[in-house]
Amino acid sequence: MVFVLNDHMDYPPTNANIKISYITKEFQRRGRAVSWVFFGHEAGEWSEDGIDFVGIPRPEASRLRMVRMLRSTLAYCRRSKTSVVYIDDWLFLRHDPRFQLRFQQGLKALRIGCVFDQRDPYIDFQVTEGQLKVDTPEYRDLIRLYQQIARYTDLTIFPSEAYRQEMRKRELTSQNDLGAVRGVDTDLFYDSGEGEKVRKELGIGGKFVIGWFGMMLPLRRIEEVLVPMIRRARREMPDVHFLIGGRGVLETSFSRLKEEDASNITTLGFLPYGRLPACISACDLVLSPVDPRHTLVENAASHKILEAIAVGRPVIATTTRVKEMDYKGIQGIVWTGTELEDFMKAVADVRKDYPRFRREAEEQARDFELFSTKATIARIVDEIERVCK
Repeated sequence: MVFVLNDHMDYPPTNANIKISYITKEFQRRGRAVSWVFFGHEAGEWSEDGIDFVGIPRPEASRLRMVRMLRSTLAYCRRSKTSVVYIDDWLFLRHDPRFQLRFQQGLKALRIGCVFDQRDPYIDFQVTEGQLKVDTPEYRDLIRLYQQIARYTDLTIFPSEAYRQEMRKRELTSQNDLGAVRGVDTDLFYDSGEGEKVRKELGIGGKFVIGWFGMMLPLRRIEEVLVPMIRRARREMPDVHFLIGGRGVLETSFSRLKEEDASNITTLGFLPYGRLPACISACDLVLSPVDPRHTLVENAASHKILEAIAVGRPVIATTTRVKEMDYKGIQGIVWTGTELEDFMKAVADVRKDYPRFRREAEEQARDFELFSTKATIARIVDEIERVCK
């Protein structure tokens, strides 16, 4: 099993490559050899924790530079008798899908299976970010290109069942596909009691703490919901404190809030994966507003919702298709609309009967095996082995 990467990835893994790390461990548990192959500045091979790391050297800059690196990667796959190559759409040629297609054609010629994990499908992500407009020539060209990519993919993985169904309607998936949430590492995400320590360190003991964590992107309704809620809370909810963690293009929105009045907001900046559970457990309630007008958002399954429930904290989230599909029946989630007033009312409702909502989340956390990485990653690997025999 080979995971191909644009560049050297941190190991031990960070947020960016944590999913392939979980899949790697599951393959190793089943006795399979695993390599991480990346485009490095220098050639090199070494091993750590049973993983073979392989650097593919970067040739001098030229028009054929990428072609040469792809050929070297294919040569390694042939030499090492690779049976399956795993492409994560964030970690390999995300902005060069034509080269990805050429690479997959090379795999097909070598009779090597190909798994394509579309964690955040590229076309929809570009539309959401405003980098691509629907029904333009560029958009239609990308649709045709991804239809070609699907022909050379043995298994396409989508971040939810809702997304799998959406892509099937658009004929943007391979013959074999799987919609599966990544799941939560329940050995890491649980209420360890560290939350009280965090509250004490931050000086927010005795407050009703509302948390938000994630990438600070427009699709998360930061300026439409979170910022005005924090402003209004200064007048309407003086006992509430907001705990904010993350980074992104809208980080300055929170900086400006703190310049106005920092009395009810603490910003933590970027949080390493291992630090997140303690910060979630410092909260009484977690918010997850999004803009479901975007296809990407309507069909994606937020990890932050699952992580909060795993720690035993109730969540208020914008209703999307995953409510009735991937997250159907999960207790502790209060689904609401997209606007500020929707979230203000939901917060008020939760606070009126907080012990009940907290109890529901904690009970769900004790019965979360189906959404643990032990179960979700095993399901993904089962499907890879079934399709790519």
